Amino acid sequence: MVKVLGVSLHDQTEGAMKSAIVGIGASAGGLEAISEILGGLPSHPGVAIIVVQHLDRARDSLLSEILRRRTNLPVIEARDGLPIASDHVYVIPPNATLTVDGRVLRLSPRAATGIHMPIDALFRSLADDCGEAAVGIVLSGADSDGSAGMQAIKHAGGITLAQDPNTARVSGMPQSAIETGCVDFVLPAVEIAPELVRLCAHAYLRSADIPEAVVADTDSDGATVGELFRRIFRRLRLTHGVDFSAYKASTLRRRLARRMAVQRIGTLAEYTALLENDSKEAAALYQDFLIRVTSFFRDPATFSALIEHVFPRLIGGRSPKAPIRIWVPGCATGEEVYSIAIALLEYLGDLLPPAGIQIFGTDISEAAIEKCRVGTYSDSIAQDVSADRLRRYFVRQNSHYVIARFVRDLCVFARQDITRDPPFSRLDLVSCRNVLIYLGAAVQGRIMQTFRYALQPSGFLLLGPSESVGQGAELFESIDKLHRLYKPRPTMSSAAADRALPGVHGSIAAPQRSPEPLMETESAVRHADRLLLARYSPAGIVVDDALNILQFRGETAPFLAPASGPPSLNLLRIARPELLLTVPPAVDEARASGKVARRTGLTIDGVGKVDLEVIPLRQAGDVAYLILLESESFRTIGRRERLISTTSFSESEQDQHLAYLERENLELREFLKATMEQHEAAKEELKSAHEEVLSANEEFQSTNEELETSKEELQSANEELITTNDELRERNRELAALNMQLENAQQLSDRAHALAEAIVETVREPLVVLDHNLNVLRTNRAFTTQFGVAVEDMKGRSLDVVGVALGDETLNQRLSAILTDGPAFTDFEVVMPHSREGRRILSFSARKIAVDADRVERILLAIEDVTEKSARIEMVREELVELRSNLAHAGRVTALGELASGLAHELRQPLTAILTDAQAAQMLLRAPDPDLVELPEILAEIVRDSQRAAGVIDRLGKMLKRQPMVLARMSVEDLLKDVTSLVHGDIVRRGISLQTNLGYRGMFVQGDRVHLSQVLINLVINAMDAVDGLEQARRRVVLHARTNAEGWIEIGVADAGSGIPHEAMKKIFEPFFTTKPSGMGMGLAISRTIIEAHNGRLWAENNPELGATFWLAMPALVEQA
Repeated sequence: MVKVLGVSLHDQTEGAMKSAIVGIGASAGGLEAISEILGGLPSHPGVAIIVVQHLDRARDSLLSEILRRRTNLPVIEARDGLPIASDHVYVIPPNATLTVDGRVLRLSPRAATGIHMPIDALFRSLADDCGEAAVGIVLSGADSDGSAGMQAIKHAGGITLAQDPNTARVSGMPQSAIETGCVDFVLPAVEIAPELVRLCAHAYLRSADIPEAVVADTDSDGATVGELFRRIFRRLRLTHGVDFSAYKASTLRRRLARRMAVQRIGTLAEYTALLENDSKEAAALYQDFLIRVTSFFRDPATFSALIEHVFPRLIGGRSPKAPIRIWVPGCATGEEVYSIAIALLEYLGDLLPPAGIQIFGTDISEAAIEKCRVGTYSDSIAQDVSADRLRRYFVRQNSHYVIARFVRDLCVFARQDITRDPPFSRLDLVSCRNVLIYLGAAVQGRIMQTFRYALQPSGFLLLGPSESVGQGAELFESIDKLHRLYKPRPTMSSAAADRALPGVHGSIAAPQRSPEPLMETESAVRHADRLLLARYSPAGIVVDDALNILQFRGETAPFLAPASGPPSLNLLRIARPELLLTVPPAVDEARASGKVARRTGLTIDGVGKVDLEVIPLRQAGDVAYLILLESESFRTIGRRERLISTTSFSESEQDQHLAYLERENLELREFLKATMEQHEAAKEELKSAHEEVLSANEEFQSTNEELETSKEELQSANEELITTNDELRERNRELAALNMQLENAQQLSDRAHALAEAIVETVREPLVVLDHNLNVLRTNRAFTTQFGVAVEDMKGRSLDVVGVALGDETLNQRLSAILTDGPAFTDFEVVMPHSREGRRILSFSARKIAVDADRVERILLAIEDVTEKSARIEMVREELVELRSNLAHAGRVTALGELASGLAHELRQPLTAILTDAQAAQMLLRAPDPDLVELPEILAEIVRDSQRAAGVIDRLGKMLKRQPMVLARMSVEDLLKDVTSLVHGDIVRRGISLQTNLGYRGMFVQGDRVHLSQVLINLVINAMDAVDGLEQARRRVVLHARTNAEGWIEIGVADAGSGIPHEAMKKIFEPFFTTKPSGMGMGLAISRTIIEAHNGRLWAENNPELGATFWLAMPALVEQA
């Protein structure tokens, strides 16, 4: 059973359970990491996940769709007002900022200007809304977005994770988050999901009340929780020198429970044992206890209050020799210190005080102080600092901002424990915001006394919005309650001074020497005086004008009864109820009259009748009052009367006793007289000694302040020297690195130069470097070999000397344009005359280069003699034309071969008719008396059938004849008739219906009749193959033509077959690809080549219902009149 601070998860009611909300932030390269995390989560992780990715504001996002394929969890694009549910993933939409408020998503438009930090916005809202139930994860990205948000989540008690920068595609964001020191886990993306599942199952993230619960009396091992806490505090005190026992217990419990969750520990005893044996965990807990969130210009209204109430009074009437001194205790990483410095500089403008400005920033964390001194902050501060302030008071370095040197010089940083270390003195302002909330009431009271001592009478105290002076109400009065601004009261009571000063001086004074014997005697005399006053004087109380008690005199206990609540020294809070109605009016009477005010006959339970006197006391302009309380039981005469009444003597004994008492009384009077004289003398001596002590104390205080100032100046100078030394050391390292880089670069340059020289000399093509006048600066070996000239003969000369004329106008323009940012060119061919060979074809390629240290631009010209290559290319081109013609002829022969049986039927029918008619004519002529009337008709039938057969043979001859492509004007209708007649026999033989819509007499194209017929026949044969074997209703082929919107004529061949598979559609026109069981797969490839030779297009598409259609498109010709 998991227990956190003694409370088991099982003991929590269902109403106390809560689900964590996980925020994931990523930018460049983060999609892969997000997918790995979501893919590694179970279907019910028990948490809600919000994904914020840097998106293009102007483009729709596919992030939700992509993530749905990577996880079983529901992925929803975020909408404003959408409640957050566990086991769901919410994704930010484009051009928006996504936050959480009351466990509801809130969307706001992305700011049109400024740096967009959507991850910081989400994380900060999670910290404010969810507290300990917030989990932040930073993944791959290029800037520092998310760093400030991670600090907010950790301060609120949440858990933080970052992707290992070594595994991130872009390491900027996770590295920046890690550098804040607020990341609990640094893991590869693939390991984040299992860790997230384990964390979300822990009691710390699932129970709403555990961190604030009252811990159990004992832990599982029998040790009391109080003992375990003392061991924890002792461990931290030994390792880091800080005592946390006086810090606020609720805060420490939350931070301690968080560390237990991070370390996978369920009981306090186990964690205490780990802490005592692991110094790294002790350091982590120490940092968790100290973590505070701060930012530049936090609570802007507070800075407005400083400008309105404080800064004007700091300047008015200030001595030219007095610097402005400000102290910021608990300054964390320095944002508050620098914010006050910037605000003060803006207020002062050019009127800087002659004595300067000193701003002291202190914190208990040495790591935080180091960050203060460096003064480097991520670019996320642009959300809190205006662009104008960034420009004036910061210096941009890569992805960070560095405090300007003139601002840094005003600030001094030092480690200090405000609960025990001495303060600064003569301060004008103490800004202690959001520090006291972490401390207990007793420590807060001591700190208030320290602040009162440190401030000048005209100084100011600034606290956080959730803080107040508390027990220091007698030391400070409010001047702005809304912004928690206070000033010291004009008169500090001696009791308060006694509480404040000894603690302060005791902490900074040198070890005292052993007191002298005289001091012991004086102490004995003072002690005797106190005894006499207590025995023979009535009870008395000295108060100031506000009834704050300055001193108790005599036995005052019977008259006081402190009220419940925080301790106080105000008389109205500790006086007996019977006095509350009498003392204030008596004090008012004494204040108004300046005389003693008396009240008699007061009755107090347990005391009896009491007389009250209020005596005004005036000294050095201050007003105080002595309140005397005298009851019958405390009067001296009453004690004497009771003593005599209780003693019974005989008359003689009474006389003797009376004589003895008179002698004793006389002796006592003489003794008292002597004592009074001694007392007066001692009083004078004490007064003199007291004045000397006061004088010495003032000197010591002045000396101490001078020493403090000197210490601060030395510390500041030391810091400057350290900083300067670090800068010099860093510059030396940079110079050494630069020198090494220069040497390496020089070596690389030399090797590259040598390699380039070798390459240039090895290249077989002539290379020439030309200047801006197109004269030769350098050539390579191939140039001298090919053109038969020496290198020295070509320098500074034109290429004309070797017969390479650059006079071609286009070539000359293109070469000249290269030096004026014109484009480089390749394979520019120029035909030049040649004395022996008649002509030469030269190919030129040129580009701009820089050839020397001055980066003077030149032209690199490559020359290639492509005369023979061009001849070979021309020969290959002719061979390709011949091959294409042969392939086309072979295609026609193949197509006619497939139509052989149909063509045979077409020839057999007219030949059979001719034979029948001839036999009929013979029979008619053999008759004894032949009737020649029918003979002309028979002969006409023979002629028609012979012409029909001749037409078929003529068309076959044209198709079979090898002839070049001849383009001529032709009718589309005639073309379709030719195709129909050639395939008619095969159509009839197969029992297929061929539908041809005629009426295309007005459509004409420019083409070769034979080759176009070949294409259409091939398409019709393919269509017949597609419907062959189907039911009769689908055994049909449609051949038709149309004019498209571009004015082209499109001829289509459609079938009702099964269509073309999607995979085959991409490759159907490739050579040797076929979907038939037999065949070479060349028909469609040849057909496309023929159509492209006609400047046309050939393509295929599946019909909406059944089958496919092949289309060929060609430019239309206008019908001739």
